[in-house]
Amino acid sequence: MAEFAKGEAGFMPGGSWFVAGLDSAAPDMNYTLGGIPVEDDDSLILINAGVRVCINSSSEKKDAARKFVEFFTGLDSMNAYVASQNSFNPRTDGASTDNDVVEPAAERLSAARMVPWVDSAFDIAVVSPWADARTFTANVAGGDSVDNAVKDLNAQVENNLKLK
Repeated sequence: MAEFAKGEAGFMPGGSWFVAGLDSAAPDMNYTLGGIPVEDDDSLILINAGVRVCINSSSEKKDAARKFVEFFTGLDSMNAYVASQNSFNPRTDGASTDNDVVEPAAERLSAARMVPWVDSAFDIAVVSPWADARTFTANVAGGDSVDNAVKDLNAQVENNLKLK
């Protein structure tokens, strides 16, 4: 993020939670949060249910935990959390971000142009999207062509899935 904010990186993969940090690091920066190009005139956003809240049924404090979860997932709390993350609300009665930087991603979400960042069908021990993204982005940064990186990534995913 620091390199992107300084203008030393041409793009940065990341989610809407980076927007507040970028706004702080580079308040005058002109950027948008969009999708990954899949065709000349289309893109997809990667979605992730990254925040999970669980209650341990064996805990002596499970009633207090349940009250906290009820508080945290309540309309006012969820709206405040979503606003702080520049993200989208899982509640149908909740408000999502209205940050202009995130508008292209919001349009993709509204158009149902999304795929899960981590597909539950993948065994994470076999397929690691974060590690693969880092590896092939580094390859491109090191001079590899995008076409070759995509070809290599596709081959790696196919080979990893065969190992399952």
